[in-house]
Amino acid sequence: MLRMENAHVVFHPQTDNERVALHDVDLHLKKDDFLCIVGGNGAGKTTLMNVISGTIKAQHGTLFLEDEDITNMAEHRRCAMIGRIFQDPLKGTAPHLTVLENLSLAYGRGRRSYFQKAVHKQDIAYFKERLAALGLGLEDRLDNEVGLLSGGQRQALTLIMATLIPPKLLLLDEHTAALDPKTAERIMQETERIISAYHIPAMMITHNLSQALRYGNRLLVMKDGSIIKDMGQQEKERLTIAELMHDYEIFS
Repeated sequence: MLRMENAHVVFHPQTDNERVALHDVDLHLKKDDFLCIVGGNGAGKTTLMNVISGTIKAQHGTLFLEDEDITNMAEHRRCAMIGRIFQDPLKGTAPHLTVLENLSLAYGRGRRSYFQKAVHKQDIAYFKERLAALGLGLEDRLDNEVGLLSGGQRQALTLIMATLIPPKLLLLDEHTAALDPKTAERIMQETERIISAYHIPAMMITHNLSQALRYGNRLLVMKDGSIIKDMGQQEKERLTIAELMHDYEIFS
């Protein structure tokens, strides 16, 4: 459903700071794939997601999502199809709006071009149902400003916002890295549940090697802008953290 072919990105071309961020990368993602990505700093992980989301444009290469050529599609148009959650819990929400207002805005993404103050009762019931599954009590805080929530609560809210209307692709850019271990585990469990329940293809960058082995059905290892390993479920299951750490240290 996602097909990237020959994607090439160079930062600061023809200068002393020239650096190849992606080197002719090919990547095919199937409908039910949950792909984890590991690699050292500068390996190209975030650049890969930036190209997919449209934040940056590759110098050459093609990108298809569900057979639609989105290579030259603007970022704001891709937002209606691609959900993305960042490491920083402060991103992805409007802090001075309430939980309900944030959810309403997210629910209207790709369906209407303006914010409607009136929210239908059935929408509120749906919002509460999705929030209740988190086990954080957010379903009882719809009228609270999001800026008053903890980092973990905001990240959980962002996850719900990104999937209220299941996207064609979900990008998770170290979305639990800034959270305490207990909250991170809860967010990961809910992430896996949502991806499975709504059949959302997903890509997740993580530096947590335990997460990389535990979650998803594929594992990519990146180095110097290239994919150097692409492991399926069975190969992942045979790996130990120590073995993956060995690869991770070599490739970082």
